[in-house]
Amino acid sequence: MNANDEKLINEQLTILQDTKQATQHAARNQIKILQATIAHIDLTGKEIQTNEYLLANVTKKLREQLVANEHRMSIQEHFLIITTILSDLIRDVNDILEYLVETEYLCPQNFPVHRVNTDPICEIEIYLEIRQYYKNCNIRSMTANRTTWIPLNNPHTWLYSAPTKQNIIIYCKDHGEIKETIENTGRIILENNCKLTTSDTIIKSQKTLHGATLEAYLPEYNISSLYNLKEKTSAE
Repeated sequence: MNANDEKLINEQLTILQDTKQATQHAARNQIKILQATIAHIDLTGKEIQTNEYLLANVTKKLREQLVANEHRMSIQEHFLIITTILSDLIRDVNDILEYLVETEYLCPQNFPVHRVNTDPICEIEIYLEIRQYYKNCNIRSMTANRTTWIPLNNPHTWLYSAPTKQNIIIYCKDHGEIKETIENTGRIILENNCKLTTSDTIIKSQKTLHGATLEAYLPEYNISSLYNLKEKTSAE
């Protein structure tokens, strides 16, 4: 082997060594790239897990919200049905009231209410079967010793005959209490929902809903009070 061969061999060895170093450098770079890629993949996997967790929570909340909305819509539907039924009932009630207002009513006859005292009127004495009638109830004409009230056909209109001056009190919800004095004969007209009182008589004016008048013949006395007084009188 001469000098040229040795030189050629050395050049080939140098080239091989440079190629080896280049290959090793490239391999080291590839390893770094792979390591970076693996780290990125790990980070991406963690982000994917986090996103899956967030997505699961959002899905759960959406599901709960949908259930709540369905429940609310169901309740609203029931309330809508109830409201419709109530509207129908109110309309039916209004129709019934409108019908009833136009019909006729049997109302009790208006009359004064007398206290049962030691000087009852003749009708009360007859009902209680008191044998000692005051100056005989069959007397057709006599001097009145108490105020007499007679109802007229006009609503809340009364004729009175007062042998002496008598104080009366008229109370109405609209204007309160009014005090007057009556004597001899006269006429008094009461407004709706008014009450006239004396020392022994109460007269009430009922509220008029319809102008038609029906005559009803009903007892003008408190039967229970009279019966109790009758029992008390019989016991004495």
